[in-house]
Amino acid sequence: TTWSFDHLPATLTAFDPYVFGQGRSPYLDLSEGFEPYLAGRKARSDVRDTLRKARKLEREVGPLRLVPESVDTDHVALLLEWKRSQYAETGVRDVLADTGSRELLAHVHATRGTEFAGALTVLYAGDVVAALDFGLRSGPVWHSWFPAYNRELRRYSPGLVLLLELTRAAAPLGIREIDLGKGEARYKQAFATGSLPLHEGCVGAQPFFAFPIKVRRSARRAVRRAGLHRAARRALRRIRR
Repeated sequence: TTWSFDHLPATLTAFDPYVFGQGRSPYLDLSEGFEPYLAGRKARSDVRDTLRKARKLEREVGPLRLVPESVDTDHVALLLEWKRSQYAETGVRDVLADTGSRELLAHVHATRGTEFAGALTVLYAGDVVAALDFGLRSGPVWHSWFPAYNRELRRYSPGLVLLLELTRAAAPLGIREIDLGKGEARYKQAFATGSLPLHEGCVGAQPFFAFPIKVRRSARRAVRRAGLHRAARRALRRIRR
């Protein structure tokens, strides 16, 4: 009777009567190349810090090597392992616990098309896999979907180093835009050059079907803005220990 959405492109105006919230998806505009992009972001401390950590990772662990579209299914298995461990550690619902979700990722990874493809990016430091990002690609647009990194290398922020190296490799790969996905994480604000508007809402057979969904989403947004969800997750981790 209902369909809820929270990542709907705002350009789909037919859904406007059913919208009750907004969001934004930060992106990197790489149409002018890596150097002009970097010149415009170096003022951000997070970007400068990532550049420094990339050099440190290379110096202390091994030369950096990016594999932008790995077809190795072992990398998919490693991504699932890392991501599920991250969910368990942070108290986030494990969306990959469902067999259907894992099968979907495997199907997307095997899909190769001009308009739609799975793109699993791997960052090596020497012979060590430092970070992974399972993304979606459509033409010149690459979307970060499931990022994960080697927890033993966390002091080097390998996930951000992967993003930086993918940005560097974008032009030869024909990538003109990297979409980071909905959210206000600090790194997204630091690396992004702009953002795309998204809508949240619910289409229902009758208006009252959408009301409880609207209430839940509004409450969830309020909790996130207040930072309470992070405090609750920290408390949950302490209990588990």
